[in-house]
Amino acid sequence: MKRYLLLIMSLLVCATCCLQAQSYDAESRHERRRYEQMNRAGIWAVGMGIEPAVGMTHPVSYIYGNGREDGVGTFGLNLEASYFVVNNLSVVASFGFVSNSWGQVMRLNYLDSSETLSALKVRLGARWHIGRWSLGGGAAWGRSNLKYTVANVEEGGVNSPIYGDESFRDSRPTLGLYYEGHYMVNPFLKVGLFYEPSLTILGARYSHTLGARLTIYLPFMDAVVCR
Repeated sequence: MKRYLLLIMSLLVCATCCLQAQSYDAESRHERRRYEQMNRAGIWAVGMGIEPAVGMTHPVSYIYGNGREDGVGTFGLNLEASYFVVNNLSVVASFGFVSNSWGQVMRLNYLDSSETLSALKVRLGARWHIGRWSLGGGAAWGRSNLKYTVANVEEGGVNSPIYGDESFRDSRPTLGLYYEGHYMVNPFLKVGLFYEPSLTILGARYSHTLGARLTIYLPFMDAVVCR
């Protein structure tokens, strides 16, 4: 009797493992089909991205030493729209803005002078999709901005030895390229990295932005909600 019981239990365990393996394989095939359908010609999508940390550079005028101002943006947004012209290849248009203004608010000594960096970009390019992965790039137009605010010297604040005693704003139009890579965590969420080198249109000075992006993604198709 014990032998039969052990045999039955063994068969049940084997059957359960086989069913789970088949279920996992079927789910994998289903997920592959879903992302293949999401990458087909004629599908379009929109997305809103958040950029929690973005490195920025801005060329400084020769009046202030002709160098560069570096900063880390603590607030960034990206809006995008894409359309698959053929299977696995989409064209993309996007708009982005990033600033380190939140970091300036949180600085320890708010009486001292401050340098605020921001960048605005309009991008047009393409992406090549392989399942959940995508790589892309294109052209980017925009502005790189540096805002200098003098210190409250009456309360003991200290001005920057580079920028002096007068507030100013330096805004320069830029033209450059962008490169990006993304991974779809699920059909509605993707994570990625980007790099955007550019030159100022006046003076041909170098600036860039680079960082990480988390995008809420909405492809307009039935495959997203299929069972």
